[in-house]
Amino acid sequence: MHQHHQKTEEQEILKLLVVGDIGCGKSSIIRRFVEKQFNESSKSTVGVEFYSKEVTLSDKKHYQVQLWDVGGQSSAQLLTRSFYKGAVAVLIVFDVVRPATLVTAGQWKQDVDQKVKNLQGSPVPCILIGNKSDLYSNDQEIKEKEFDIFSEENDFIGFHSVSAKTGDKIDKVIVDIAQYVIDFKIFPATEESSVNLNPEASHKNSNC
Repeated sequence: MHQHHQKTEEQEILKLLVVGDIGCGKSSIIRRFVEKQFNESSKSTVGVEFYSKEVTLSDKKHYQVQLWDVGGQSSAQLLTRSFYKGAVAVLIVFDVVRPATLVTAGQWKQDVDQKVKNLQGSPVPCILIGNKSDLYSNDQEIKEKEFDIFSEENDFIGFHSVSAKTGDKIDKVIVDIAQYVIDFKIFPATEESSVNLNPEASHKNSNC
């Protein structure tokens, strides 16, 4: 695992998981946020990757946001505890033009609630992300109302539609959930409650 940190001060790390069905654009969302790039022909992620980006939140402090992406998984049941360890929030991604991926998002939410806990032993916050908003037809308002209802019924902290292709709302959503973690003082579970494993992961870093 390669890490490249250029820090002038000790920064708190906020580990965010990005999960969802295959082909929903999870990796594209991450790369759009970290690298400001979009590749139409990007391949599915193999193995575990995490990207880091420095953000400044309302307290004027700098934080390292880590976005963890596991490729090739259609079920949270196949993921190891080492992936979840230390996470403080989860972005669950679906494709707004593929209804089946919304059903899968609900399944991910149930599994994440069971596996990813905060310091108090409660589930960490999950936000529902509908990617590919650039492909909406003229029924966007109706669809987004349905997605809002689904979010509420499944205890997400909120729903947002984004577009990795255009970059629409990507930065705002990720910074907002990082701010939520700080505002509500969400801390990860302790080492004692997690399995101490070291997954093989490639790491990419960006400062802004």
